[in-house]
Amino acid sequence: MATPTAASRRPAVTSPCGGGGDGHGHRHAAVLAIGTANPASWVTQEEYVDWYFRVTNSEHLADLKAKMKRICDKSGIKKRHFHLTEELLADHPDFADRAQPSLDARLDVAAAAVPELAAAAAARKAIAEGRDKIIYDL
Repeated sequence: MATPTAASRRPAVTSPCGGGGDGHGHRHAAVLAIGTANPASWVTQEEYVDWYFRVTNSEHLADLKAKMKRICDKSGIKKRHFHLTEELLADHPDFADRAQPSLDARLDVAAAAVPELAAAAAARKAIAEGRDKIIYDL
């Protein structure tokens, strides 16, 4: 009597793409490349501390601002990319107020921004590799 092999003991694999790779249009998802994308708005590291304390209405906290300035000077970061612009922060004052709950609003902003950045990264990488920039199932 033959003993079962490790492959025959494994359960059938299904994928969220619709099947187990049976050749009928059902394939496993595959990572074709890894790309990067940054939000369009950014602030230089030299301007960051002043920007942060201005948009959070915290300019009166001089000691904390000086401490953050020292940390930023030593970080080696040249430029910070943000999805949160001053306009978005003005529309959502709860983002700057630690006493107010803002998780749901922040998640809503992220839910809109992340797919846009992912699509931009995928398109840039596909074009860089000479592929068509058509991305399916993103």
